Amino acid sequence: MMVELYKRRMWDDAHVVNTLGAACFSRQTAVRGAAIKFFLGVDMPTEEGADEDSDDFGIKTKTPKKRIKVASLLTAKKHKKKKLKRLLFEQGKEDERIRIEGKKGKKKDKPNFTVIEQLHDAQEFAERLLSLLKKWFTALKFDHKLLMLELISR
Repeated sequence: MMVELYKRRMWDDAHVVNTLGAACFSRQTAVRGAAIKFFLGVDMPTEEGADEDSDDFGIKTKTPKKRIKVASLLTAKKHKKKKLKRLLFEQGKEDERIRIEGKKGKKKDKPNFTVIEQLHDAQEFAERLLSLLKKWFTALKFDHKLLMLELISR
């Protein structure tokens, strides 16, 4: 939950990062794996599956329309050309609107600090993670060992 709030930039301060840092030492493998993947920047799939037509709040989004090519105007019959010209014009207006919104959205972004830089004591965090890895070496799965070693090496 905290990872999602951090990604949506609702909670993006050092306190949240340190709380997720404490989750790296959890005995529950799902919590520990999610926290380590957060620090590594790995995108995790959602639990309910990858539904591209709706976001997390159940709001349906438009599916992209089929793009009209200018070459289709050349091969179209006379009565269909009028419709294709109108659709091509609307498509151009939509592209322009998306481009302008993209420029506006880039100006509002907050600075993106790396997550590991926001830890209070990154050296102690890495040392504790290494000691945990040594302590639980036989109990951990291989992929969790690799994730932990990759995080320690950063």
